Amino acid sequence: MSTVPAPAPPPIRAELHIQTICLSLLAVVAVGFALWWLQPVMIPFVMSAFLAVAFMPLVDVLEVRCRLPRTIAVCVALLLAVLVLLGMGLLVYNAAEQFTDEKKLAQYQDQLDNMMKDLAASLPLDRFGVNEHDFVQYFASVLETSVRGVLSGVPLAAAAVLSKSGIVLIFLFFLLLSSVKRDRPIGGTWGEMEDRIRSYLLTMTALSGVTGILVGVVLWLFGVQAAAVFGLLTFLLNFIPNVGSFISIILPIPIVLLTGTLNGFEKSLAIGIPAAIQFVIGNFLQPKLMGSHMRLHPVAILVALIFWGMLWGIVGAFLAVPITSIIRIACDRHPLTRPVANLMAGQLDALREEPPVVVVSQPS
Repeated sequence: MSTVPAPAPPPIRAELHIQTICLSLLAVVAVGFALWWLQPVMIPFVMSAFLAVAFMPLVDVLEVRCRLPRTIAVCVALLLAVLVLLGMGLLVYNAAEQFTDEKKLAQYQDQLDNMMKDLAASLPLDRFGVNEHDFVQYFASVLETSVRGVLSGVPLAAAAVLSKSGIVLIFLFFLLLSSVKRDRPIGGTWGEMEDRIRSYLLTMTALSGVTGILVGVVLWLFGVQAAAVFGLLTFLLNFIPNVGSFISIILPIPIVLLTGTLNGFEKSLAIGIPAAIQFVIGNFLQPKLMGSHMRLHPVAILVALIFWGMLWGIVGAFLAVPITSIIRIACDRHPLTRPVANLMAGQLDALREEPPVVVVSQPS
């Protein structure tokens, strides 16, 4: 008597794979909405968490080498942070006073009118039936409104960011106070995350500091108003990958063009030298020092910049690289999410390999 062969088991592995992908997408959407809704709490907490990783070695040194109590060591570290913030605030306050000075604004207005008259004289406006006086008045008013917006908006935006640093310092105090003293490096996933974040923050702080100082000194030598503030903005914007350096080059251009003490060649140098500094440091020095430490593809960095910028605004753009690096490290630790980590790192060859076999037990 012949036996009928048992039917083949259904493709459970493929169905589970599809379900996992769908659930992962839903989880990403839900987490993204939660991060956007909770941004008043999450933004200062995440900022303080990254700062705690950067300040932790200093606190450990003060506690181990200087034999200070943990609370005193944390207070000393926070005092340094407060002094830095006060220095930034003083620069922004001085710049706001300079930009609201009526004499300076009148000088900029006269310089703008002269520039527009020279431009109108060089254009064949009569052929198009355009009155030269109307042309000068219209574009001068448009440019004046734009320049006033930039001059007043930049210090106010920087002051708004600095004014919200109080809650960050409170979070930072309790995070450092509750951290454990470490006399040796820790391993594992958490240790790798801390090492990469600390290395990124320290390297970017050093490179951005050198870039900001050089740009500020160059603008100061050319007599550009608020050169120190533009150096500070260069330092801060360099933490935003790819886009920040471009914005920092554009910001001082209106002030340089409206500086009456500079001729055309000097204005070109005042714009070109900072741009060259940004280009050399960003394209030669920074890749050499950073290397592939974060292990993120440039496309992944741009996508992260857009994503976190949409969620948390300018702060999200600042934190896009370290947050994405943490996500990549976490995804690399599990076989199911390792392809996502390889995709973020740009390791496309690893995606062509056979995925690990998932054994699913059949019910008896």
